[in-house]
Amino acid sequence: MIDLYIGPVREHYIVHKELLCTKVPYFEAMFGGSNFREALEGTASFPEDQEVAFDLLLNWIYTGTIPPLLNKHKNGAKTFSSNVVDFYVLADKFCLSELQDRIIDACRASLLAENALPTADFTSYAYSQTSANSPLRKFAVVAARYTLRLEYENTVARYKLQQESANTVSRVEFGRSVHTFLENHKDIWSDILSLVKNSKETGDPMNLPACAFHRHGEKDDCYRVRGGKNENASPKSKMSKIRDSKIRIPFHGFFEDEDEPKEEPQEEIPATFKEYVCHIYVELQES
Repeated sequence: MIDLYIGPVREHYIVHKELLCTKVPYFEAMFGGSNFREALEGTASFPEDQEVAFDLLLNWIYTGTIPPLLNKHKNGAKTFSSNVVDFYVLADKFCLSELQDRIIDACRASLLAENALPTADFTSYAYSQTSANSPLRKFAVVAARYTLRLEYENTVARYKLQQESANTVSRVEFGRSVHTFLENHKDIWSDILSLVKNSKETGDPMNLPACAFHRHGEKDDCYRVRGGKNENASPKSKMSKIRDSKIRIPFHGFFEDEDEPKEEPQEEIPATFKEYVCHIYVELQES
């Protein structure tokens, strides 16, 4: 048995050495007959890691499965917690790229089952904990772009009913909440702008191929292929029994703390989402 101490409070875990080293090569290098202090003492400490994320890792080590990743609130709403990001980062730390792919797939399946999208909190926390080339960050920003497009189109539809001209729409209701969030997250906004300017794909991220946010290379085998699954099938095609609504919704509201819009002078924006994104980006750069 191996003694592991996790987090700043040194939560004590007793884990089977053979199973731990078999599933996680990182621990095989640490405990598998080396002269490291950890191997000689049969113990290791990880004060910088989160206990809940390590619980999720141990669940996968012992059962080979990832438990539900949603937190259910008293009002019935379900959201991802920061534990999902911490779990993904922990898998990255231990060089478990296949587990990272499985975590991404579990995220997408959970969102699809709820016909929902990630929150702003999830997106900002994913950005704060991952590097620029992280697939989790890519997933977060693609979902954020799609969420903003839905919010924008809904606002356009409402205001077109009230305006004589179809060329411009008010941005008071939508634009104020976008500004509030993105003024403090200009790195996210920059990535959204890059996606909008350089990519023709602006649809639902759940329609992208299953491996779109995986770590493996294009020529490398995906765990889905080894398991006899279709690598190129999107999660949506595998869950067709779930009835789609006319539009997908932000997961528990992308801007969860957004207040009701106040009466403000009406401003106008271009009617296309791409022009709108560029317009807001310029304003953010000048602020």
